[in-house]
Amino acid sequence: MTSRESLPYQKMMGEVESLLSELSSPHLDLDQMVVKVEKGYALINEMRDRLNAVKGKIEKLHAEYADQQTSDKAPPSENPN
Repeated sequence: MTSRESLPYQKMMGEVESLLSELSSPHLDLDQMVVKVEKGYALINEMRDRLNAVKGKIEKLHAEYADQQTSDKAPPSENPN
């Protein structure tokens, strides 16, 4: 687990917003700008990965729930005994 993985998603969003604000400063030199842009893209990629992981978990839970609902509604099988 990286240090970014332990950051809450909302905190990462706040960091991206802060970077955007800093990038709009007329006093930011080119080298600082490149570092901030790289950091911003890294954060955005981490956030996208997290969203995709959460989406996968939700889809799995939904499929399990749907399967459970389907099996609960199935008519009982007749016992040939």
